[in-house]
Amino acid sequence: AGITAWCDDARPPVEIAGCFHSLDEFFGAFPPGAADADAVEVVVLDPNFTGDIPDFQTLRALCERNLRVVVYCDMQADEVILTCLDIGAMTYLVKSEGKDHLIEAIREANSGKAYVGPRMAKALRNDSILGRIKLSEREREVLIAWFQTESKDAVGKRLYIAPTTVR
Repeated sequence: AGITAWCDDARPPVEIAGCFHSLDEFFGAFPPGAADADAVEVVVLDPNFTGDIPDFQTLRALCERNLRVVVYCDMQADEVILTCLDIGAMTYLVKSEGKDHLIEAIREANSGKAYVGPRMAKALRNDSILGRIKLSEREREVLIAWFQTESKDAVGKRLYIAPTTVR
């Protein structure tokens, strides 16, 4: 209900195709291969937890169907964030990052772009898995500035770069 209200209040509003409590419910409403299956452009997923383990299978099933998934979750562990991104999520946001980040992430996912919020950026910066692309010193500087501010505009002004470059 909260996300729906935020999407309704956004300018322009973000249209909600439905709210579902399970993958079966979602696939029941939008079966793979059905004519209206393409009506869903972005899925905002709060992975259900079994104990402290997120439901990576649901994320995997959505990503295998080539849906653009924004994970919106309370869990802040780097390993969880990086695993979700490895599976195919476009963006991972922590719920405490709030409305503005979520709306921006949905809009970016809708246009096929990843949105990097502060917590996801931190996980990417801390990623030490062998074989991963390493960030340049300038990219690290931009990430650190992003952690310390509320907007891309503020980071851009501080580092003398365009907000689109910050993104």
